Amino acid sequence: MRQCTGTRRDGSAGVTTQSMSPVRLFSIAAFMLVTSTAVAAGGDRLVIATWNIQELGDGIGSDRRVRGPDDYERLRRYADMLNADVIAIQEIENEAAAQRVFDPTRYEIVLEHAEGSSFNIRTGFALKRGLTFVHHPDYETIGLKDLRDGTDIAISIGSSSVRMLSVHLKAGCIQKSLGSADAACSKLSRQIEPLKEWIDARRSENTPFVILGDFNRRLGQGGDDFLMSLGDSLTPITGGKPQSCPGHAGKLHIDNMLLDRRAQELWDGKFDEIVFSPEDSAFLPGLSDHCPIRVALYFPTRIESGEETVSRTNTVPIKESLEMSFGETLQVVANVAAIFTAVVAVLASFYVLCSRWRRCRRLEKYLRNVKEAAQPGDRGQRSILHLMARLGMTEAEILQASFGSERIRRALATDDTTGRAAAILLEYESPKN
Repeated sequence: MRQCTGTRRDGSAGVTTQSMSPVRLFSIAAFMLVTSTAVAAGGDRLVIATWNIQELGDGIGSDRRVRGPDDYERLRRYADMLNADVIAIQEIENEAAAQRVFDPTRYEIVLEHAEGSSFNIRTGFALKRGLTFVHHPDYETIGLKDLRDGTDIAISIGSSSVRMLSVHLKAGCIQKSLGSADAACSKLSRQIEPLKEWIDARRSENTPFVILGDFNRRLGQGGDDFLMSLGDSLTPITGGKPQSCPGHAGKLHIDNMLLDRRAQELWDGKFDEIVFSPEDSAFLPGLSDHCPIRVALYFPTRIESGEETVSRTNTVPIKESLEMSFGETLQVVANVAAIFTAVVAVLASFYVLCSRWRRCRRLEKYLRNVKEAAQPGDRGQRSILHLMARLGMTEAEILQASFGSERIRRALATDDTTGRAAAILLEYESPKN
């Protein structure tokens, strides 16, 4: 049997709208409910990013780069757009410089403790306030005494943790062989062993880890000897995808993140590059020659059971639930409220659409029966006033049902004296063979 699909048959413009059957509506409602529940109960999400902000000074007078208030405002706008929980930052003079870009009411800044120069381009992190983390001692070995040290932190997410190392490696050996006579490549190759030592220490702890920052190396190119020297278990998030950043479009990334196998299990395989707009590209000297990149890690809820640890995404241990902080309790309440609101909205929409569908079918059935029982000379046309009396529907409901049906035709009855429209007549139009 034909459904009330809403194709207009009265000669009006060819705009076609479609209603849906109750079965299809119920399927959509069920899908939305399941999806909402899965999102709300899907464990903890941690967005991490890396950004070399190119000689970011505090604006007091020691800057290598001249930046004005508008430049800092643009940088802050892109930091807000990035909206990451953890950002590895490079080429930062001091904490005051970082706070000009990352709102100090939202982010806490940790930097390596570099000394001995009038303008230090440090590595570090900007971390959203409220995160639980440990700032480990700077990883000085990778700095070779005259380069940038690594900033080492550990983030705790529920019962899980991830270790992160912000790096800024030796420049000048973007894609040459490490075995070349180039001095920059020779120095970069000397940073491999300290990196391997840090990696081995994390593996011995069985801790997921991410090395992120400015590698000054195109790690996405196949067979890169620097990446291969670190072992085959590290994955650069950018793969072979080229940059879109102004000034570097089409080239492989030198800013990257290396995830070990345990961290890869937390990653959904996607990454974003936050690209400066064409309007802001005109102010590139005041921004940076690097665009930030980000990924999301998803940490499952873990339940201890005897000697086994089971990962789940929709269950909270009773003991842990009783020990939840006030903020966590509010988050749970907010999630439940969001699910309840979505369910109510879906059910309300389902009810409204089903009511419309039933009225449409009811009007079709009545007019079809009238037409089938009509005497000669009676075309089966009935006025809206007649239909209101017979069907117990309002004028608006009858008109809405007629426009929702492709089987009901509308016509005008005119006054024989004045020639003006006197009534709207509705008629069932049988399917054409």
